[in-house]
Amino acid sequence: MAKLIKTHPKDLLNLQNGYYAHFVEDGIAINDVKTYEPRHRISRINDSSDVKTFRIALNIVLTIAIFTAIYITDFVPLALLMFAVLYDLRTVKRINLPVNKSNFIPFVNIVDVEMIAGKLGFNSAQINIKDDNGKLSVKTLKLYDSDSTWERSKDIFTHLKYLRPLKKKSKDVSGLKQIKINEGISYAVEADKLLYLENGKFDLEREDPYKYFRFLTSLGLFVLVVTIGKKVVDMINLHQFTVIDFVVLAFFIWLASVPFRLGKRSNPNIVDRADIKSIEVKKKDVLIKIKGWGSMSFIIKLNKRYIAEETIDQLNTFYKG
Repeated sequence: MAKLIKTHPKDLLNLQNGYYAHFVEDGIAINDVKTYEPRHRISRINDSSDVKTFRIALNIVLTIAIFTAIYITDFVPLALLMFAVLYDLRTVKRINLPVNKSNFIPFVNIVDVEMIAGKLGFNSAQINIKDDNGKLSVKTLKLYDSDSTWERSKDIFTHLKYLRPLKKKSKDVSGLKQIKINEGISYAVEADKLLYLENGKFDLEREDPYKYFRFLTSLGLFVLVVTIGKKVVDMINLHQFTVIDFVVLAFFIWLASVPFRLGKRSNPNIVDRADIKSIEVKKKDVLIKIKGWGSMSFIIKLNKRYIAEETIDQLNTFYKG
């Protein structure tokens, strides 16, 4: 029986699911052991799956099922399940190519490799592939959470001359005037824009954290408005005008104000001066109102406890130009 030889550590990448990527003489083999054997060289490079179409179709089916259940049960809060659909569609939009099914990728089929630095150390290497029929697909190696794996993967793909230049994640703001708004948080003034800085760095890829949260708040508001409407109709049709009915109605109206307020919150990466509608100084907060949906403004809320008086003056000076 042939002796199994482990892949040298410099030619091996640990993956998040406990698998390994072996860099051998003519390709990349993906398996669950630290040894590379002839059986791991079986290539299915021409097989791919159109995951994007499948997931969109699945979300359509789930949406129909949710609204069918609401119609049958008359239980409107089931609409909150739509948040799962909206959350999944947010990730689906990032899928541009079919997913390759092969666990052996010949080097001759690799177009290039894009290193993607994820949040909380969940990094990955996205291998763009052209199969034997000229069809493009992608294979994503989800790298084990460690700096050494990240650096080794960059070194390997650079040596193989497949690495696509890494995207620049931060911007030099050392020469810009800064307005401190919290401990470690500030705005850098660049012409007619405010750039959001964390620990003195401007992350080019940062998104408004409330951007996708508005899906949930909008959906919750919709469900509560429908619930309020149904309660009013039932009170009129069934002549239910007891104190309890009015208390329940008042509770739902108050509850609807919560997602309405939260849905207006914002914290964008870049604030354009032209988008600022007003700056209001309240007892505990400073509210920067910016353009939102139609006539509704989005609100950047700054706690006065953490900002100095000169900060408010600096913001007003910027706003007035």
